[in-house]
Amino acid sequence: MRRLIMLLKMFRRDFLVLLAAAFHRNTPMKMRGVILLVFLYLISPIDLIPDTIPLLGLMDDAVLVPTAVGILMRFLPWQVQADSERRAEGLTRHMTSLLVVFGVVLCLWFGFVCWGIYHFVK
Repeated sequence: MRRLIMLLKMFRRDFLVLLAAAFHRNTPMKMRGVILLVFLYLISPIDLIPDTIPLLGLMDDAVLVPTAVGILMRFLPWQVQADSERRAEGLTRHMTSLLVVFGVVLCLWFGFVCWGIYHFVK
């Protein structure tokens, strides 16, 4: 979780641009798939080099993800990139309220799961 937070702080703008581009109607489907794969690799506990190997385990995330983001930013069509950058700026301005809403939804979901498990076991 720490590495995810660290990487998101370093590449927040580019991640937001790619996130907005993933939902843009003019983004090619192959590009959307690759964007999705990069995000899935970032949050996945499975890595090419396990994190248990000192230094090398963290280096694959620190090298592969920024490289993939940089390459994806270069291959985005210029119209999609311009629109996505505008949308990313809007998301950045509302980031605190979005995080609060996300936190509330996450807490409600966790509470619902705990309630379901409690009633299932009981």
